Parts: sequence; structure tokens; C-alpha cells
Amino acid sequence: MTFKTITTADKETYPFAEQLFIEAFPANERRDLPQQRFNVDHEPRFSCNLLIQEDKAIGILTLWDLGCFLYIEHFAISPSERNKGYGHQALDLLKRQSNLVKKPIVLEVERPTDSTAIRRIQFYERSGFTMDEHDYIQPPYREGDEPFPMRIMSYGRNEEALSYEYIATTIHKEIYGQRQDMPSLHPIEDHL
Repeated sequence: MTFKTITTADKETYPFAEQLFIEAFPANERRDLPQQRFNVDHEPRFSCNLLIQEDKAIGILTLWDLGCFLYIEHFAISPSERNKGYGHQALDLLKRQSNLVKKPIVLEVERPTDSTAIRRIQFYERSGFTMDEHDYIQPPYREGDEPFPMRIMSYGRNEEALSYEYIATTIHKEIYGQRQDMPSLHPIEDHL
């Protein structure tokens, strides 16, 4: 498996990515398409990656490099390619790449309140991610939508060096555009 970073100029592959983005995520869990396209083409910290298996696009993974950590915003495998182990392969590839840049990986998941959410959490746990038990609220992507209760999961995170508060505040500010004071990156040093 490989990742191929694409832009909207990739006329043969971007339509697949955008269609999967629409099909896999309800409107309240994704940006409007013009804003998504802007990020794909103009936001240097953002990458839209096709998951390629044997020269075929099988999924998407959108990723932000937020300095101290990588943030998976959207990750989906095409319905016809699910249950073939490709999700774990993609995460293993991303983990190897994140180890090269020495950054933890962070993502949001729904709270374990139903069988679908529990299966999704277990999928990430089998890939080495751990769930932070703090209550986390995902801000809405657009005005008029409601915030959504979620949890943060991470891989390769040293909790003493990268606090939950720093992660949550960074995501709220950089991904959802909420401006607020940033907590310290190293909370232990603040108390010395």
C-alpha cells in the first residue's frame, strides 16, 4: 500500500476522494466542499492522501501536521474494499512515517455509546492507539451545527510532554477556527 498526496488538479483521482469524503461522512462531520478544496490546494499543513493498493484507489486519509503532532481528520476505505485489512495497513504505513518525523498521531472518535462506535474504537486500539478519557467536544464545522461529544485517541504520545489540553486546544484552534489561549506544551515544566 502507498499514499498518494493529491490536489483538486488531479482530475482522474480527486473526484474519487471527494465522492468517498461525501459518502463516508455526514455533513455535520465534514467541511463544506469549497472549504475542503481550498485546504487541499492551499493549506500547507494539510494533505489529502489517496490510499493506493495495486494501482487502485481504495480509500482516503486527510492529515494535518500541527507541529507537535499529526492529526487525522478523515479516514475512510471505499465500501467495496472494506474488511480486507486495508485500514490497518494504512495506519501501519502512517505510523512508520510518523516515527520517521517523530510525531504522535491524534484523531477524534465518537464516544463508546453504541456498537458502531465501540467497533471503531476497537479498530484503532488494535492498531496501537489509546483513548484519552477526558470529555472532549468536537466543535461544529459550520455555524448553526451543534458541537458533538467525542474522545481523543492517540498513537505514540508521551502524555507528560503532550498534554490533552494542548491537543484539544490546538485542534479547536487550527482545525475548527476557535481562538483561545493555548495551554503549555509541557505542563510538568510549568509546575517546576
